[in-house]
Amino acid sequence: ICTRHAIEISPTCKIFSPANMRAAQDLPGYKDLIDYYMTNRYTLRYTGGMVPDVYQQFTKKMGVFCNPTSEKSPAKLRLAFEAAPFGLLVEK
Repeated sequence: ICTRHAIEISPTCKIFSPANMRAAQDLPGYKDLIDYYMTNRYTLRYTGGMVPDVYQQFTKKMGVFCNPTSEKSPAKLRLAFEAAPFGLLVEK
């Protein structure tokens, strides 16, 4: 059921949803990104799941979701049920 027309996510926001935070131990750039968000007092939304975090981005019309992967901390997104459908919605 579509309850809104022209759902948009603002290009600027103050909400971030980091997933796979263990990867920050292996990826200095990811650690720097998380530190930047925390230093600049962004609102942290952490559920550990892409679906609830992206759903909130649609609801609030803002937000950043990130889920990097590293050799020691592989990402666990499911292509068929999470990444592909929500990627399509975000692109539209």
